Amino acid sequence: MKKANSLVKDYAKNNEKVLNIDTANQMIGKNSKQKSDLFVKDSLHLNVSGYDLWSYEVNSFLDSLTR
Repeated sequence: MKKANSLVKDYAKNNEKVLNIDTANQMIGKNSKQKSDLFVKDSLHLNVSGYDLWSYEVNSFLDSLTR
């Protein structure tokens, strides 16, 4: 996941029509693993708390573009 995110971030830096929103870092714990309280039992899909965090990060990013 870290490698894929890094590639997307680099791609976005070199393409003015592409924006990258970092939603992953807030979902990773101090142990470098995903925060289990943000996911349902399958550890793949977000639960309500995960979507709330994800939405907050995306909305904060979009708000910063309009300032």
